[in-house]
Amino acid sequence: MISEEFIAGTLSGLFGIIPFYPIDTLKSRMQTRSLEYKGSSSHLLKTMVRKEGITSLYRGIISPMLGYGAINGSVFLSRGATRDWMGGGEGGRKLGLGEEAMVGASAGFWSSFVRCPMERIKNVMQVRNRSKVLAPYSSSISCCLDLCSTYGWRVGLYQGLLTTMLREIPQYVLYFVVYERSKEALIEQKILTPGPASAVAGGLAGTMVWVPPFYSVDVIKTRLQSAKEGTYKGAWDCVVKSYEAEGLGVFFRGMGLAQMPPRSRSLSFKFSGYTIWFDCGERGGDWTAAMNDLSNMFQLTPIPGSHITALYGVPFNSDSEALLRFQKLKELIRSTITGPLDPFKSTAVLCDVEHPGAPESMEMVWAEVSVRATEQHRAVVEDIIRTFGDPGGEINTDGERPSERAARWRPHLSLAYDNIEGSNLDLKAAMEVCQKYPTLVEEEREVKGISLWNMNGRLDEWRMVDSFEI
Repeated sequence: MISEEFIAGTLSGLFGIIPFYPIDTLKSRMQTRSLEYKGSSSHLLKTMVRKEGITSLYRGIISPMLGYGAINGSVFLSRGATRDWMGGGEGGRKLGLGEEAMVGASAGFWSSFVRCPMERIKNVMQVRNRSKVLAPYSSSISCCLDLCSTYGWRVGLYQGLLTTMLREIPQYVLYFVVYERSKEALIEQKILTPGPASAVAGGLAGTMVWVPPFYSVDVIKTRLQSAKEGTYKGAWDCVVKSYEAEGLGVFFRGMGLAQMPPRSRSLSFKFSGYTIWFDCGERGGDWTAAMNDLSNMFQLTPIPGSHITALYGVPFNSDSEALLRFQKLKELIRSTITGPLDPFKSTAVLCDVEHPGAPESMEMVWAEVSVRATEQHRAVVEDIIRTFGDPGGEINTDGERPSERAARWRPHLSLAYDNIEGSNLDLKAAMEVCQKYPTLVEEEREVKGISLWNMNGRLDEWRMVDSFEI
C-alpha cells in the first residue's frame, strides 16, 4: 500500500539521520572548504571540535530532521504510485528493466522539490561561518526566514534545484534497478531469504549511487547551495571556477576513494612591470618558514622570496632596458651610502584586502608584518623612484614628485597573497605564524642588498633580473 510505504520511508528517514549527520557535515565541509583543512577529513574533524565545539557537527540538523522524513516518504510514495500506474504494484506483473528505470526517475524528480530547500538550509548551516567559528544563523528556522526575506523563496530555498535533479534522477534510476535486480537474484539463487536479501540489495544499491559521477554532481550542488549569493552564475560557472581554483580533485572531495591532494590556489591577479626590492636578512629562516606555513595552511602559491618592496610596477619593454636603469641605481647607491642601511623594525601584523575599483587596486587579500621606515630608507626610495622615473626625473603617478611618493611609502614584510573570492586568509592566521616565529616581530631586519625583479604575469612567474649587495 502507498500509505504503508510512505510511513516506512518517513520513519527510516527520521531514525537514520541522527547517528550519521556528523559524517554528512564533514562531507559538506570537505566539498566546499577542503583547502582550509589541508584536504584531510581527520584534520577537519579535530579543527571543528577544537574551534567550534562538538555541537558544530550537528549544526543545521533541524532542517533534515523536519525534511528527510518527507523526502523518503515522497520517494516511496512516487515509487509506489508509478509502479501501480504501470501495473507492477502489489499482486501485479513484474516490471521490465526500462520500467524500473522510469520508476526511479519519477522518484528522483518529485523528491527533488522536497530535498532542494531542505539541503539548501542544511548546507548553509553546515558550511558557512560568522566570525570564522560561529554559526551563520542561530537556528535552521532563522536561516530559512532570512534566506526567504532576503532573496525570495525561489532563490532563497530553491538555489541549486537543477543540480539536485541532475543528481537525484540518475541516482534513483540506478538505485531501484540495482536494488530490484540484486534482491531478486539473491532470493532466486537461494543465497538469502527475502529479509536479508532486501538489506544486502539496499546496501549495494546505496553504495553504487555515491560513486562518480553522482558524487561529483553532489559536490557542485553543495558548493552552489552553500556559497554566498553572487559567487557563481550557475552550475556550469561553479564547475569552471571550482576546477580553476582547485583542480580535478575538487570533484571528489570528501569521498574515501579520492586520493587527489588539493592543488594550490592560483592567484588570479596578474602583476605587471618591474619591481625593486630591499633584500632583507632572516633570523634562522623565520620569514621563509612563515610564508611556507601560510601557503601550506591555505594551499596558496608561496611568495618567491623574503623582501620589502621599494617600488612596484615600473613599465619597461625588456630586461635590458630595465637593467640600464638598475645599473645607474647601483652606482648612485654605492656612491651615497657608505655603510649599512638602517635596519627595519616591525610595528604591526596586518591582514587586508583590496577590492576591484579601488585606486591602484591589486585585487587580493594579503598578510604582512608592517615595518617602520627611517629617513634614510625614504631617501633611498626617493633615489629609486627618481632613477626609474621618466628622463625628467618625475614619476607619472597623478603628478606626484619622487619625494611625495617616497613620503607615502609603507614598507612591510609580505607573508601571503590570496584571491578575494573564497579566501580564508585572515589576521588570526597571520598572528599565529608570527607567534610561532616571534623573531618576525621582535627582531630588527637588516638590509642585505637591492634586487630588480620582472613581475609580469602570475606570482609563480616572477624572476630576479639582477641584484647587488649593500
